[in-house]
Amino acid sequence: MDRLHLREIRESDAEALFQCFSKDEVTRFYGQDSLENVEQAKDIVAAFAKNYHEKRAVRWGIERKIHRN
Repeated sequence: MDRLHLREIRESDAEALFQCFSKDEVTRFYGQDSLENVEQAKDIVAAFAKNYHEKRAVRWGIERKIHRN
């Protein structure tokens, strides 16, 4: 049974992206400054989408699938 799902990162993910990338202990491994607000996260999501649609890069997210019985 598959437990993970690969999908495009959406603007609705901006808050979660901000929560992760606003932490110095995370961003030090990415070579970028920590985010200071959710608008910066929304800009990142838009850049991911632009690069994907221009066939320049793919940056998608992995999420757990919720299985219901």
